[in-house]
Amino acid sequence: MKDYYTILGVREDAGLEEIKKAYRRLAKQYHPDANPGNKTAEEKFKEISEAYDVLSDPQKRQQYDQMRKYGFGTGTQGFDFQDFGNFAGRTWRGSDFTFEGFDFFGDLKDIFERFFYRDQEFPFGFSKTSKGNDIHAEIRIPFVLSISGGKTSFTILKDQKRVTYAVQIPPGIEDGEQIRLKGQGYRSSRTQEPGDLIVTVRVEPHRFFKRQGRDIHCEITLNLAQAVLGTSVKVNTVHGKKVLLKIPPGTQNGTVFRIPNMGVERNGVRGDQYVTVRVEIPTHLSQEEEELMAKFAKMHKMRH
Repeated sequence: MKDYYTILGVREDAGLEEIKKAYRRLAKQYHPDANPGNKTAEEKFKEISEAYDVLSDPQKRQQYDQMRKYGFGTGTQGFDFQDFGNFAGRTWRGSDFTFEGFDFFGDLKDIFERFFYRDQEFPFGFSKTSKGNDIHAEIRIPFVLSISGGKTSFTILKDQKRVTYAVQIPPGIEDGEQIRLKGQGYRSSRTQEPGDLIVTVRVEPHRFFKRQGRDIHCEITLNLAQAVLGTSVKVNTVHGKKVLLKIPPGTQNGTVFRIPNMGVERNGVRGDQYVTVRVEIPTHLSQEEEELMAKFAKMHKMRH
């Protein structure tokens, strides 16, 4: 039985975030696109994906840990599946069943059930019907698409072939959220029932906007005269239109203005946009500007 914790290089008590971080690092290193023609890397990538599929799913992880606890692959109670040798590509006949290949959550369950629980309910919460393993994929989308939603496509390596999928991005999706495409995973060798394709969405950062929940944050720069005298500026929004923002006289550096209902809409509720003002102090002045500033300082009895 494979040690999925060792494959991902994490402790047995590792949290989900630690497991995700380890998976992303290893998947990037061994992804077929980064290692064209490298069969070893391809097999390693499959192994990493298989480990992540189990350890990132609380139910599968619990079942896996239970199997480890009850001795699968460890020789507990004198039974070790390793005694049968390598399952992959080999046929073993005995008891009253035959199996070829090895599907951890399909074939192994069936084997264990036939050996020990022929006429009993199978333990650890497994159902009688097993589906194939899920496939995990990661895509990157533009910031604006995450706000508005829409269709995008991506390509993965599945069963030695490149397969392209279209996926609908829901409006307001956040970085790290997952979309499940049912029935697009690997098929179980025993039942032929497919698993799912689980797509983790990564949102690319934007040069102007930052998101916090439903709210959008941005910064604008004003020169000294605009901050002192007041002005009106057009501010971009994530919805593609500009809003005229009135800046009152005497606006200080760091002042934050709120534009209502210009944030992210999700579940029928839309957030706001917050605009932080940065006042730019000139580093070089013309002679006329220096004279005016000196006059200003004198009027306010400032030393310079």
